[in-house]
Amino acid sequence: MYRHNKKIKRLATKAPLHSPARAAEMSGLRRYPVRQLSPEKMEIDQPDEAMEVDQKINPYQLTHNCYYCTAAYLAGYDDVNDMVGETGIMQQHTAPLDEIMSLFQYVGLTYNYHHSTNPADIELAKKSGKRFGLAYVRNDPGRTGHMVVIEHGRIIDTQQDHKEVDPIAEQAVEFHFFELNH
Repeated sequence: MYRHNKKIKRLATKAPLHSPARAAEMSGLRRYPVRQLSPEKMEIDQPDEAMEVDQKINPYQLTHNCYYCTAAYLAGYDDVNDMVGETGIMQQHTAPLDEIMSLFQYVGLTYNYHHSTNPADIELAKKSGKRFGLAYVRNDPGRTGHMVVIEHGRIIDTQQDHKEVDPIAEQAVEFHFFELNH
């Protein structure tokens, strides 16, 4: 799940991943020591019955780490554990937009960001042949959100076993496109 936050902070440098400049920029992210836990010892959210959780990218079957699964998938990690191990940045229950942007940049994803309220932009992204992370906000009382991947003309949910999703059917009204540069 993604938390909507109207304040967007962009990282100023394109410094290498483990440079002092990048470390200074990333100091705002919450970092915790990495500790591997077995699934039996880990308290996790119970997935919705209808949700098929991707056990490859999302081995602990968390249900509120869509932005983290999206970043791990787009950055080419085998699973979220690999990304945690390399970055030291633990998965959060949810994340505001600026934290998603920081995580993408920290794992080496360069992107062009585009905000939209026009659902037609989703079709344009699908037809472009490019890869995107797409965070969207639903028109519900809590303004809940979700994050998915657009690639090969499809919208897939890397948190939910690569299931195809339709943000419009979920009453999405706001879209945050992360068009990957590579």
